[in-house]
Amino acid sequence: FDLAAYEAVKKLGTFNSQALSNMLWAYAKVNHRSPLLFNMAIAEAISKLDAFNPQEISNTLWAYATTGHPSPELFDVAAGEVIKKLDTFNAEQMSKTLSAYATIRYPSLPLFDAIAGEAFKKLTTFNTQQMSKVLWSYATLGHSSPLLFDFAVKLATKNLDTFTDEGLCNTLWSLAATDHNVESAMPLLNHVLDLHESNELCLSIDGQSQLHQVILWFTREHEKRNRPIPDDLADICLSAFSSNSVNSPELQKEVFSILQSLDVEIRENVICKHTEYNIDAVVLLKNGSEIAVDVDDPTNYVGRAPTGSTVLKRRQLKVLGKRPLMSIPYWKWNELNSREEKQNFLEAEIKTILSETK
Repeated sequence: FDLAAYEAVKKLGTFNSQALSNMLWAYAKVNHRSPLLFNMAIAEAISKLDAFNPQEISNTLWAYATTGHPSPELFDVAAGEVIKKLDTFNAEQMSKTLSAYATIRYPSLPLFDAIAGEAFKKLTTFNTQQMSKVLWSYATLGHSSPLLFDFAVKLATKNLDTFTDEGLCNTLWSLAATDHNVESAMPLLNHVLDLHESNELCLSIDGQSQLHQVILWFTREHEKRNRPIPDDLADICLSAFSSNSVNSPELQKEVFSILQSLDVEIRENVICKHTEYNIDAVVLLKNGSEIAVDVDDPTNYVGRAPTGSTVLKRRQLKVLGKRPLMSIPYWKWNELNSREEKQNFLEAEIKTILSETK
């Protein structure tokens, strides 16, 4: 593969759209990274993008997303090309395109709005795996599409037996992240419980972690307890969720240092006993009040908008966590130039939260 990449770079100008797309897809399919080839292919793909058919566009975007190769200029130009040719995209090509943008957290509001309309018209042609990818993509980027979700859930409930276990959990997580009509999602959760009771449920750690958040959504946020969640399933999901926490130590360290200068007590890396979310810190004020602090790094955002995961975490901590939540976006923090500005910012945030909780 390395030798082939070396030769391909020298001859990229001779590749037509199909050859270029197939080559990139092949490298991604076997998870073989070739940074030089993928970097050189960006300009080549952009220059020939008008000749790409829907399959070639979706495969190329999927290849860059799967390999994690930075290519914002390609995704930017491709969005316009997809919109132009959208009526020729089928279900697989739409779902693959959406999941590519969601995987790399690249926002394209016009593209997602356009595909929502086209997917709504063609939704009966989507299989449950494709439908799951579509909902996950919208939820991951925090892009609202209520009508699409409504129709998709109705179709999903009629085809429960065709879901993969992971696809089922992805769909439920998408509904939880967007807080979409919990009643309509009940048949999907019941199907998960049926699979568990018959020892047929097989989920990855990520799937189990998602299911923990879904269980919180049903049983705690909306107090839906029509059917008890088996203790062993809840414990498995809780264990997976607890092992999935991610920290941003450098940013946290600076924020904690400034907080300590405000003469408050700080407990770092606190597990919320009501949700099991890892809270970056809890600030204990002299009046006995406690404030949860969440320091959000770039992985928590799409541009400056929070991802679906971030929205879900904030919402569940605010509703269930028994403490007010202070979220500190990395981009807002980075706009503060001096230590004094950062102290003033944190003092103002604390005062605002205290005034809102009186």
